[in-house]
Amino acid sequence: MENRSTALSNLFMLLADDDLSILYSGGFNDSITSKAISLSEINIANADNGFVKMRKKASFLMAECFQNIVRHHDKKVEKTELVGRNFFSTRKVDTAFIISSANVIKEEDSNVLVQKLEQVNKLEKDELKQLYMHALSNNELSDKGGAGLGLIEMARKSGNKLKYDIKEIKDGFYHFYLQLGLGDVNTAKSDYLRSNKALHELLIKNNLFLVYKGDLSKGSFESILNMAESNLDGQIDKDSALRKKVSIVLIELLKNISKHSLKRNGIQTGLLAVGKKGNKFIIGAGNVIKNEEVEPLKEQLKKLQQVDQNSLTETSGLEEIAQNVREPFEFDFTPRDKDRMLYSIFTVI
Repeated sequence: MENRSTALSNLFMLLADDDLSILYSGGFNDSITSKAISLSEINIANADNGFVKMRKKASFLMAECFQNIVRHHDKKVEKTELVGRNFFSTRKVDTAFIISSANVIKEEDSNVLVQKLEQVNKLEKDELKQLYMHALSNNELSDKGGAGLGLIEMARKSGNKLKYDIKEIKDGFYHFYLQLGLGDVNTAKSDYLRSNKALHELLIKNNLFLVYKGDLSKGSFESILNMAESNLDGQIDKDSALRKKVSIVLIELLKNISKHSLKRNGIQTGLLAVGKKGNKFIIGAGNVIKNEEVEPLKEQLKKLQQVDQNSLTETSGLEEIAQNVREPFEFDFTPRDKDRMLYSIFTVI
């Protein structure tokens, strides 16, 4: 794992132009799916009118993308170290909404998927509709979802070509990346398929399973917590002391970055990263602050790093964090421009 502050800075750099980013790497279930969709919908609802109109399409495409991961899941992966390396992301950048996924598959399955995608991408809107109706009427279904029905619907609903890539992992297993987009994806400034692969690798390298960058309003705040808590289910007993500590640190870190963050396009924004290595949970957070805020905050953080946990009696946010971490927390301030710094804090519970 790279230096934690460096990891957070790299995340910020890769997501610099994003108004919203939700990245998830791990196991998938209905609860995770619904929480990710809910969180994205809140951010879409807070966006301009053009995106609000896309809400239904975006929700459908996100659900279909999750289903695509499940549909092409190879059970052989469950017996390898590659289990839990699937990936899902939604990113809003300017007038584009990008949805991406990656799942671990065998080479022979990737060849079939490529053939279906090439076929779908050659067709225009009316031809896609005809192909979809033909597949339905002829009951061309298989154990992998058949006839590429999901892929056809994604192409129809998004109105854009489906982008994909395949990257070999090891022992005949591959990561299959799929990307679809709403809005002006063709005028987007970045190669999002390439950057999503880099983000996925960064999450794996740093043992992170959830990254959120975006709106920190009350609705988003609650949805972020719900998504993180859903992932903890099955990993830690809900009534355990560790679960309570993780929940406290999550809440207080979100409050802390919300309190200190500068607004982006009129919205209070920040970044949260959650992960696990062995029996330890990793939670990091960051946001951009004004230069004049750095020294007072730095002094407060340094004092808390040196204080014995048992001597802390106050219940303000940073004291709550210091009381519940397993190791002294790390923090960093990285220049963004002449007026602003990236403030990041990492904890281990």
